[in-house]
Amino acid sequence: TFWCIGLKEKFEHMPEKSERNSAALRFAREALPQDERPDLRTVLSKVVAGLWNNDGDMLSVTSQEELQELELYVHRERRAGVATNAKQAVSAQARRVAALWSAVHAVSAINSMQRQDENGEA
Repeated sequence: TFWCIGLKEKFEHMPEKSERNSAALRFAREALPQDERPDLRTVLSKVVAGLWNNDGDMLSVTSQEELQELELYVHRERRAGVATNAKQAVSAQARRVAALWSAVHAVSAINSMQRQDENGEA
């Protein structure tokens, strides 16, 4: 979405790892040329690079202070599709995070039980 909005291009696919840095630099140079806020371009460029390099996720993007006061306007015809896509992306990410935490807690419980067994506390 950031790529499409920033460059007004259809997003074909995520660049190969070897091409991601140059694509992120292109976004930093060319995105939002009509926008008078270079800080916005900088923040969005970092978001794009971070997502592509697995240094972040969309849930962490929502908490970035620089993006808190921004509003995105979507043409009426496209609102339903954008809302559906956003909900699916966040929902999928939330499920992955929940599954990860569930696994972490399960391992922690198993480790705790093993320590109790070793100490004869069971």
